Amino acid sequence: MKDYYDVIIVGASISGMEAASELSKTNLSVLVVEREKEIGNKACAHGITGSDLSLLPKELINSDLQKLTIHYKDKEVEFPKRGAIISSIDRKKYLNHKFDELKKAENIDFMLGSSARVLSSSEVQVGDLTLKTKYIIGADGSNSLVRKYLSLGSKRMGAGIHYMVPRKFDKFEIFFDDKLFGTGYAWIFPNENFTSVGCGGEIDVMPAKKLQDNFALWLKREEIDVSDSVFQGCGMNCDYQGYKFGNIFLVGDAAGLISSLTGKGMNPGIVSARQVVNEITGKKLKRNLVKESLKKKRKQELFMPFLRNAFWRSILFTVMIRLLNHLKYKPKEV
Repeated sequence: MKDYYDVIIVGASISGMEAASELSKTNLSVLVVEREKEIGNKACAHGITGSDLSLLPKELINSDLQKLTIHYKDKEVEFPKRGAIISSIDRKKYLNHKFDELKKAENIDFMLGSSARVLSSSEVQVGDLTLKTKYIIGADGSNSLVRKYLSLGSKRMGAGIHYMVPRKFDKFEIFFDDKLFGTGYAWIFPNENFTSVGCGGEIDVMPAKKLQDNFALWLKREEIDVSDSVFQGCGMNCDYQGYKFGNIFLVGDAAGLISSLTGKGMNPGIVSARQVVNEITGKKLKRNLVKESLKKKRKQELFMPFLRNAFWRSILFTVMIRLLNHLKYKPKEV
């Protein structure tokens, strides 16, 4: 183990592994520190949309894009009317695919099962070791230690919980229920060998414990048996306050780039990692990928002040389901 690395990445997340992958093409020495002994153990709906396809290896995507069935009260809509919009990818399989590739790179080292603590802008403590570095990338999720070192709070948080049900369901479905899930929703997303059945939402509107209790009621109502399933839960940081702080960078969930409306985090995680690596390597770009992702996030979140109000939330969900039933929307070809 060296005592100096050009770049230390804290967290072998989607964004952390993407940053390492991009840096493997350079001469910079890189250390990826992950507190878990295995890579990829995090709650994730595993859903991807058309905008994600160009970012992911085609051989790991589980199916062609499908239609999405959306439920609200007694209404059910298949969206879109023409075309398709959603598929899935096994997050753990995807990250371990990256890991297998990166283990072959001579300039990338890993420390799994190790906690990292930022001591200064040029020092990171990993276990009993104090390592020097030129750049630090915080890719360690919603409870990011790198973010805490920067004294950035997280006022806008969500919670996501799901069961990995060991059988494949027939279709992709989303269930809106303003009383059970607040601003969020429940989902059924089939994967190759399992189905993610979960829910998520803002904790200011629906506290995590209440959300879990309501999810149990919903599972009973939908007659979904999860007795043989793996349960996972995680926070979702939606509070973006910047991604560059001198030589310290935040990416993905650690930067607060998750949309509080959709809960999607894979796309902003990948593109923010690429932006940061471009800046570290001095590559000049015509566009800033983080700013583009942030622009999409803010457009989506224009609805959130209304969704946080129970009265307006009920009206908006009703209007949404009626519009989707008549909207002649066709996704762009990828």
